[in-house]
Amino acid sequence: MKLEESTQYLRGFGAIEKECFNVYDTVSKKINHPESSLVLGMAYDSLKCSKIMQAILDCFDQANTENLKTKKDLTDLATQLSTFSKEIQRINCLNYQSSCEVLKELTKLEKFLTDAYSSYAHSTATNAIAQEVTKYSNANVENFAKVFEKIAEEKERHREELVEIIFALEQTEANRLRQITPVVKYQNPDAWIRGSTIQTFSTNLTTANSIE
Repeated sequence: MKLEESTQYLRGFGAIEKECFNVYDTVSKKINHPESSLVLGMAYDSLKCSKIMQAILDCFDQANTENLKTKKDLTDLATQLSTFSKEIQRINCLNYQSSCEVLKELTKLEKFLTDAYSSYAHSTATNAIAQEVTKYSNANVENFAKVFEKIAEEKERHREELVEIIFALEQTEANRLRQITPVVKYQNPDAWIRGSTIQTFSTNLTTANSIE
């Protein structure tokens, strides 16, 4: 992967992470504790990732990168996330059903990001970045790869936490309705995800397997 394309991905990831922060921050204000605290933590994880992307970009010669475009699919996703956040802002309070639908959509987002960062980490992109940064400071290709591998691991942890939150909400609702719900240890947390009635970005998520 050429430096230009690699940089486009960094810009795209940064834009997505900023919007992820807005989405998670908004959701955290619409649901009850303690789930809201967990979601708020995810918001600041996303903000941290956006700053990491910007810090790497700041190492480059800005004269050579400032006019570069962002990958279209990543730009589209950032735009869809912004719309999603605004839709949630218009809701006074997320009830049980809408909370679960929103969180299920976010599990799909985190799965996409997990795959995207993992693919980026194992592509030639990290080598292109390291070679460019070396012009201005010391850099190590393996360490650059580890940065994105760690982010991918964090995104997978987010997805798992979202699954746990959904199950907790379902249990709380079951208790509220005085229904007996058997506790089932799930092996495939994605198996129960059904189509959402909320019109979001999820239907347009693309795989990250095209990163080379």
